[in-house]
Amino acid sequence: MKKSIIKTQREIVETLIHEHLSLSYKCDELEKLGVNVNLSNILLDTAFDIIGFPQDTTIETNASDKDYFCRDYLTNSTIIDRGSSNQHQTVEDYVEYLYNEMDNLEKESPELFQLK
Repeated sequence: MKKSIIKTQREIVETLIHEHLSLSYKCDELEKLGVNVNLSNILLDTAFDIIGFPQDTTIETNASDKDYFCRDYLTNSTIIDRGSSNQHQTVEDYVEYLYNEMDNLEKESPELFQLK
């Protein structure tokens, strides 16, 4: 089968997460040498954006507001943090979880996807 030149949305998300993990590993190695590096989650946030998750509104809104959404739980994965409760063996497993979570969120909280 011929490999496509164009990546699918899922492949792009997987690439972003792989790159985040690679950078995270490199930052950990630098910290062992005494160099503090504050790794931003821009690659993860971009992956979440591509999947379609709402923006994190924890700074702008209160938990009681209908527009409130916190993305923190999306990083609860052994892929991101070994101490997490959600077990994912591969990035592909984690991405599958994210897409399933997105489907559930659209069903359970459709108000988060309303145009304002």
